[in-house]
Formats: sequence, C-alpha cells, structure tokens
Amino acid sequence: MITTGRAVIVAAITLVLALGVGLLGGFVGAGFVHPLRGATGPAGAPGAPGSPGPSGSPGATGAPGDVGPRGAAAPTRSAISGGTYFVIADDLVQNLIEVPTSNVSIGSGTISSRYLAGTVPLYNADGTTVGVFSVTFLLMQTADGISADLTGYLSTSDGLTLTWAAPTTVVDLQLDTIVGSVVGEGSQNVTAIAGSAHFTGHVFRLAFSAVGSRIYFDANPAS
Repeated sequence: MITTGRAVIVAAITLVLALGVGLLGGFVGAGFVHPLRGATGPAGAPGAPGSPGPSGSPGATGAPGDVGPRGAAAPTRSAISGGTYFVIADDLVQNLIEVPTSNVSIGSGTISSRYLAGTVPLYNADGTTVGVFSVTFLLMQTADGISADLTGYLSTSDGLTLTWAAPTTVVDLQLDTIVGSVVGEGSQNVTAIAGSAHFTGHVFRLAFSAVGSRIYFDANPAS
C-alpha cells in the first residue's frame, strides 16, 4: 500500500510539471514577460551609410555630327568691279574749311602756307548720290614755287573705300587752282582699305579727270 501510494504521488508530480511547462510555453509564445526579466529596449539607431562604390567606366563615344554647309567662296578677281564717280568742284570750294598756319621759326624759307579740307557728296555716273569724297590740301610756298600735299578719301555706299596721298604743285594759292590740283594727279594704283570685305585688299586703278565743273574718278580693278 505504501509503495502504491508513492507511485501515485510521483505520477501526480510528473503531471503537474508537464502541465506547468506547457502553460509556461504558451505564456511565452503569447508575449508573457517573465517577472524577473526587464521589458524589451527600444530599437537601436541605424548605422552610418557605407562609403560610395567606385565610379563606373565611361560610356561609348557618340557618333560624329553632320558636316556643316560650305562657306561662300571669296570673290575672285573677275567678280570685283569699280565704277565711275564724280563730285561738283564748286560744291567742294564752297565746303572747304581753312586751318590757320604760321612759320615755326623766324627766318623760315616758307613764304606762305595754307591748310584746307573739305567733304562733298559723291555721285555715280547717273547722278545718284552713292557716297562721300573728302580731301585735304597742305600748301607751302617757297622761293622754288608752291608744293601741295594732297590726301583724298573716297567711300561708296556699297563698301568701296579708297584713300590716297600724293605730292603735287600748283601755280598759285587760289581756291580754284588748289581744287583743280586733284585732277592733276592723272591716275595711280590704290588699295581698297577698311570697308566691305568684298573690296578690302584689292588694288584699283584710280584715274582723275575734269569735265566742266565736275571732277571724275574712274575706279577699276588694276590689271
């Protein structure tokens, strides 16, 4: 009887332990917190970003673009042309200004001197205004005669710009004589200066003549 009673007690204790373990597992699975453990702490801060990876290799070179249009060809010698122009001599005399002159040194060999300049409209052969003509005269009279340094400037609306300088002589210091000295130059080769790129750098044969009150300039490409 005693033996049987012990066996019953052992079996009962074993059953209680088994039920306790089962119940404890259920509590833990359901979020049961053991009274001897603390509550779960907050989540830690995220770690710092990692360093960037190496750069990738460059992409392939693109295809070449289309070829642009061809530029205009420079004007040829045969494409350059000048023309015939004239000014009215009376208008030039009327428009002249005079800059006072005097001898620098006492006992100078210069007896008399004049410095004149003027600008007038430039006309084409049809009488249409196509530009301007400017001229300056520096005249000095000595015992040997009267010398004149003439500088001319001709500019047309289509871009032809010619300038020239030439020494000449006159018989007196009268305005008509001075203006007429422009024609006395005959002709000379003149290189076109700043103006239209169509003309710049080309050499023109510039011929001078007078008909009545007109002073003519024939500007044509030099051969």
